[in-house]
Amino acid sequence: MDTVRTALRKSIKWNIEQITTANGYLTNVQKVYDPPKSIDAMPYFPCVNLHWGREDRNNETLMGNNELLDIRFECQMDFFFSESFDLPLAQDRSIADVQKRFGNNWYITDENGIRRAFNSVYLAAEVWGIEGQKPTGGVSIYLETFYRIKLTDPYSMTH
Repeated sequence: MDTVRTALRKSIKWNIEQITTANGYLTNVQKVYDPPKSIDAMPYFPCVNLHWGREDRNNETLMGNNELLDIRFECQMDFFFSESFDLPLAQDRSIADVQKRFGNNWYITDENGIRRAFNSVYLAAEVWGIEGQKPTGGVSIYLETFYRIKLTDPYSMTH
């Protein structure tokens, strides 16, 4: 049985895999890696490495033994592009596609339509690249999600 955190990670990965031209986006993601792969192990572009950041308690309820835990969970998506891409255009399009995907689906559903988070918030993007290297460049996009569990049951999201 997956924990809520594991189910959320899988859902974020699945949502990024849906960023394809066939689904109406400008970026055609070829592969999403979780855990991340080294650049040399990436045969398809564009591809995405997922990095899971800090997870903190979001609520400050100090009354009694509150069994609810509101959690803020950070995700970093590193998009990689090969030299065959117009790098600035590919970077801008991937940022817009992530904003569109998680802006329209901010509850972060999985492939079965089950909600895995209460909210997702686009935080920032940072473009990078060096001409002549493999890959040529990419963009790191930061997303923050929120979910709630009972301390006695980390396997079920609660409302």
